[in-house]
Amino acid sequence: MHWVQGMEEDNVRPRHHLVRRLKKAAKWADELHACCEGPEYVEDSTALEAEAYALWMRGTLELEREEWSGATEHFVRAHKIYTELGKVCEAGEAEAFKHRVDEIELSLRFCRFSSGSAADAPLELRDLASHHHAPDPAAYDPLSEKLSKVLAETRKRKADGLQEVQWRSKSVNIKSEKVRIAFISMQDAEFQVERESDVDEKLQLYTKLFMCFNDASEALRAEISPLAAMEKRSNKDETLLADLRFLCDYVSYLKLSRTVERNLLLISAAKENLRGRTAGTTVVASGAKRDKPSKPDDLVRLYEIVVDNIASMTELYGSEDVEALKELAAKSLSYKAFRCFYVAMSYSQSGKLAESAALFGRCAQHIEVARTHHTDRGTTAEAELSELDALSRAVRAERSILRAA
Repeated sequence: MHWVQGMEEDNVRPRHHLVRRLKKAAKWADELHACCEGPEYVEDSTALEAEAYALWMRGTLELEREEWSGATEHFVRAHKIYTELGKVCEAGEAEAFKHRVDEIELSLRFCRFSSGSAADAPLELRDLASHHHAPDPAAYDPLSEKLSKVLAETRKRKADGLQEVQWRSKSVNIKSEKVRIAFISMQDAEFQVERESDVDEKLQLYTKLFMCFNDASEALRAEISPLAAMEKRSNKDETLLADLRFLCDYVSYLKLSRTVERNLLLISAAKENLRGRTAGTTVVASGAKRDKPSKPDDLVRLYEIVVDNIASMTELYGSEDVEALKELAAKSLSYKAFRCFYVAMSYSQSGKLAESAALFGRCAQHIEVARTHHTDRGTTAEAELSELDALSRAVRAERSILRAA
């Protein structure tokens, strides 16, 4: 009995020591936040980071004290600030903010579990602000204002540094501030897509990115419209109009390129859910949720869209960069081979074996043509050649099955 009591006391002492240290840390974090709030020479982003750190420290202290309601409130606010700051900072800082956000999410889940709310229906983190432990949403308005201000200032600062765009062996100056800000928003959205690993979250971010592309196109059209309406234009106006149209083509090209990426992500997820025999030709996207089973026809439609997108990209690119056009042509041929494979699979599953056999033969021809184009590109096409090899093996397997039927 005395031994058990002694063990409990030994466990309590370090915990009290930890709480005392956390209390001091939280106090110093609050003082740091207070120092950053007043002076004009402290940037808003720095003040927000200090506020987030103070909230995180206060939440950590309350978590150790098992004050779940207060800890949840402070963690939710800190999570919001760190998430938004991660969207507007440089890549190195973004990684640090993301790591802190991950830590906070673990703490929030622990708070919900310990407070008994884990038995409720699963709640997404974005809904925790309206959770019964969180304060009135109206209390978040000042924070939202600060975040919006920092975002606007950061984008303007980046826009001032964005002076030109280089594409198709040509450099074009961006003279309109509205267009520069739209391009910065576009770049920020692209950065968020690239660093996200979860498939479902990535697909949502693609939607946001496409909205940014549309905003950039609208900003350019607003600049083009009055110039195009002029009956007589000076040489300077003609040059400006040509540059703006060039930037429009550039945005369209980027949007098509990202659309291809998004569709390839959907294709990877669809292959994971494909019913019956599948061609293990690509790495399945990690994090994809298993929805209803896919059919070969679903993949046929997706590959058709990808092929059409690449054709549009080729038209926009012109004839300046021969290597880029070769790459687009080779990829288009690869995707046509994949499309043909899934058309053949669709016929096979429908019992049309003769048509399926003919299409598998045509697919084999497409593979050889695509392989020739990719081989000409050299080592840069190793991934595509590997996928074509896997597809070729799948075609041989399917043809063997048909011959045995």
